[in-house]
Amino acid sequence: MILVRETNIGKYISRVKGRFFTVLTPIVKEMQIRQAPSPVKTILDLSVTFKDGSTLTTAQTLAKSKDRVELLSYGYEYERLSGFFFHCEMEEATESSHETELEARLRKPRYHLHVGARKEIVDLLKGFPPELREHDGPHYATRFIPLDYVLAVILINYFPEHKAKIKELDIADFANSEG
Repeated sequence: MILVRETNIGKYISRVKGRFFTVLTPIVKEMQIRQAPSPVKTILDLSVTFKDGSTLTTAQTLAKSKDRVELLSYGYEYERLSGFFFHCEMEEATESSHETELEARLRKPRYHLHVGARKEIVDLLKGFPPELREHDGPHYATRFIPLDYVLAVILINYFPEHKAKIKELDIADFANSEG
């Protein structure tokens, strides 16, 4: 469970939308946002196509907790037209009946990163490491990664002409912390 700054889910969703409608306007071609509220939690799905054809899909599970909003899980997947992708994920829980708890945490840490390429691309390239095919490969342990940090990584690496926009994202705490 991660607490976010906003005190209600509506404010959190407004802030997320605002990132794309203000900060990232120069690089966003289109965006779709879907919200599936329930009495217990809200699923927030976001699909973004950037002007270069790359895409970002996100899924976040949110819950109201007293006077705060909890982020229970997330998945942020950025994919290039080349088929390369990275996917940052925080899962609510992992289960494995055949492994010790340590083995399960090593195989699939709660906070993890996938890096690879779409199956169709990997299958065309002779000698391409099979462990980088889709999400078949290892889960690299990370720490909590906020959406704004993922957006900053996309800006600096794939849209460097707009890197000045990074200062408008909320990454100071994350960028200045160790871990």
